[in-house]
Amino acid sequence: MNIQLIRRTAMQVYVKLAEILKFPCFIQMELTTRCNLMCKMCEHNRMAGGGVVNFEKFKQLFDAIIKANPLSRIFPKAMFFDLTGIGENLMNKEFLKIIKYMKSKNVTITFATNATLLTEEISKVLIKNRIDLMFISIDGATKKTYEKIRKGANFDKVKENIIQFTKLKEKLKRNKPKLMIRFLASNWNVEEMPMMIDLAKELGVNGMSITNMNTSPKEEYLKANKERFNELAKIAKEEGKKEGLEIDIGFSKKRPINQCNRAKNSMNITCEGFVLPCCFINQGGQYKEIKEKYNFGNVWETNIKKIWNSKAYKKFRKDIKKGLAPGICKDCYLYYPIK
Repeated sequence: MNIQLIRRTAMQVYVKLAEILKFPCFIQMELTTRCNLMCKMCEHNRMAGGGVVNFEKFKQLFDAIIKANPLSRIFPKAMFFDLTGIGENLMNKEFLKIIKYMKSKNVTITFATNATLLTEEISKVLIKNRIDLMFISIDGATKKTYEKIRKGANFDKVKENIIQFTKLKEKLKRNKPKLMIRFLASNWNVEEMPMMIDLAKELGVNGMSITNMNTSPKEEYLKANKERFNELAKIAKEEGKKEGLEIDIGFSKKRPINQCNRAKNSMNITCEGFVLPCCFINQGGQYKEIKEKYNFGNVWETNIKKIWNSKAYKKFRKDIKKGLAPGICKDCYLYYPIK
């Protein structure tokens, strides 16, 4: 199974649906900017305090999204929600209530977690509500490396939480959520990438998503060496295949910006309600400045469908198709302008 091909095909379908329906089917939502860790590379370290989206506020927005897309009433599973942002979702005390409500509408849900706060009770809710996909952020195969990067986390406890989760899935005879380790490679941990396959097997997860660190130009030194990353990612992919694991390698080189389907078929909504084109801008060291300067509107103030169909947002998508890089995308680590 070619994961990259399936992903690209799905993205193209979502782009076409967004054009026909005049609203995207892929929504990224940040439910909190609070986190219990201080990871060395995270944008969260540059932020003071943190906010949450409470259930009532979320429900109002979610219902507006469902109403805005006619496909949701015919084929709700096509509505894809990625509940990922700067914060740790489980720091939002109403997170479980939120996902229960979402799943009552039969939409597709994925989110990322650091797994430090997973308990048996929380795990049961996630499993019984059939969350579709969970990414677990683990940036080291050894205790020393992991705890150096993910400050405040206990490697052994995180492993215990994940193993408990996978055993609970077996006990409840459920195949969801699908569990994927998310490994962010850097110059701190890149040499441990192949070792992550053994860890993934030990934890009983379905696979691993591997990407090189995204940084602002002034923090390029944090990235893993490109050649070494590619070399070790190839080894990890081959070893993972032998173990029956799904290994997804992120882009290793930039592509023309007119190939950026994410900009054409999705929107990212921050905890404050700002609408941005994608989540990747929160990984370059300028998140606060960018979301305040380049947002297309605020969902707490303006109807979300009006924002998507506003002149500014339409122009943004047209510029992307033409190969132009709007201001918000000028430092994108994935795509380059062709005009």
